[in-house]
Amino acid sequence: GGQQWLQAHKLPVKERRAKPPREGQGTYRFSNGDEYRGEFRRGMRHGSGVYVSQRNRMQYDGQWFRDRRHGNGTLTIESAGKVLYTYDGQWQADKRHGSGSCVRCHKEKYSGQWVQNLYHGAGTFVDEKGTLYEGEWRYGKFHGVGKHVCQGETYTGNFTDGERDGMGQLALNSEAQKSSPQDFLGAESLYA
Repeated sequence: GGQQWLQAHKLPVKERRAKPPREGQGTYRFSNGDEYRGEFRRGMRHGSGVYVSQRNRMQYDGQWFRDRRHGNGTLTIESAGKVLYTYDGQWQADKRHGSGSCVRCHKEKYSGQWVQNLYHGAGTFVDEKGTLYEGEWRYGKFHGVGKHVCQGETYTGNFTDGERDGMGQLALNSEAQKSSPQDFLGAESLYA
C-alpha cells in the first residue's frame, strides 16, 4: 500500500555533484562529461591545466586564471579523428589575445597578433589555394600596409577595412612570385 504510493509519487531529487577541489592539483568531471585536470584555487581552475570536452571533441591545454583561459595555451578541436582547428598562443579572459598561430582544417593558417578572438596587429595568413596576406590587420580585416598575393596578382600597399586603398603597387602574372601552398603551410599541415 503506502510504500508503493510513496515510490510512485516521489519527487525528483537533483543528483548531488561533488564540488571541484578547493586548492592545489585535482580532477573535476562536469555534469556534461567534460573533465578538467590541473590546478585549482578557491574552487576555480587556476594555474596550469587540461580541459577536455568529449561531446565537442575539444581540448585546451594551458594556463587558467579565475576559471578562464588566460596566459599561454593550446586549443585543439577534432571531428571524426581529424583535427579541424588548432590555436597555439596567448589568451586573455577566455579569448585569443596577444601572439598566436592557428591552422583551420589543414587549409588555412594565420600567425600573428590577436585581439578579442580577431586577427589584429601584424600577421600572416595563407590558404590552400596559395592566397597570402602579410601585413597589418584591424579587427579581422586587412588594414594598414600589407602584401596580398592572390590568383597571379601581387599587391603591396595600403588597405582599409579589407580593401585596397591609397598608394600601392600591383604586379601581374609573370611578375608575381610563384609559390605553392606548401611553401607557407608546410606539407604536414596540408596532408596531416
